[in-house]
Amino acid sequence: MSCTRCAAVDQAGNVGPGSDATTVTVDTVAPASSIVYPEQGALLDDRFVLVWGLAQDGWGVDRVDVSLDGGMTWDAALLGDAARDLLDSLGVPGVPPDDVVWAIQLEAASFHLAIRSRATDLAGNSEPLRARPRHRRARQLLAAADA
Repeated sequence: MSCTRCAAVDQAGNVGPGSDATTVTVDTVAPASSIVYPEQGALLDDRFVLVWGLAQDGWGVDRVDVSLDGGMTWDAALLGDAARDLLDSLGVPGVPPDDVVWAIQLEAASFHLAIRSRATDLAGNSEPLRARPRHRRARQLLAAADA
């Protein structure tokens, strides 16, 4: 934290009364996100992929972006209540009630997914990318083959 006061000085050198002290917090710490679902190595059977997880930051998470292609393209996930509503509508159990939850449902463009998440906090700090993305394999359901 930092405490700041200001005083005005005119061209004649007269100094005005100082302002009240203002306390500010400088946030230079990046947030963190984790992928809860799908798990590492999961075999997915739908081209519409649900990805959800948790994010944390000491001062507040502004957004979480998700990539299915290892970080070449990114999409904004739903955050907080909107994410909980999506997970609830899909019948996802075990969503922590007090954590910052994010969720997104995307159409997979390939059968091999390299899923990444990246959080950004209210100060604009972005989570650094991990060296290796989490890989998942996706396969499409062929309704005719199951009939």
